[in-house]
Amino acid sequence: MNFLQKIREQPILIKKIIFWVLIVFISLCLLFWWLKIAQRRVETFKKENIMNDINISVLKEKLDSTSSVQLKEDFQKLEGELGELQILLEEEDQAATGTNEEIIKK
Repeated sequence: MNFLQKIREQPILIKKIIFWVLIVFISLCLLFWWLKIAQRRVETFKKENIMNDINISVLKEKLDSTSSVQLKEDFQKLEGELGELQILLEEEDQAATGTNEEIIKK
């Protein structure tokens, strides 16, 4: 009780400093505790459990059932679209790097 009485007799500025020091100390302790718990959870994370949860075997069967020809066609189509996008981006870069007069003419 003597300790609390000493704090009560201090000026308001000292009381505020004590209050904020305690708040920061408690916050840092809680943060450290939370980080330790998070670290333990990450360490106990098991890939095997996740693999079983998402049923990799079912996904593999579905991929095997789709025709490889269809997948190749889709992939070629995507490559073509990617090439077109790359050409458009290069054209935009060239247009953006021109002089003000060239940009105005376009």
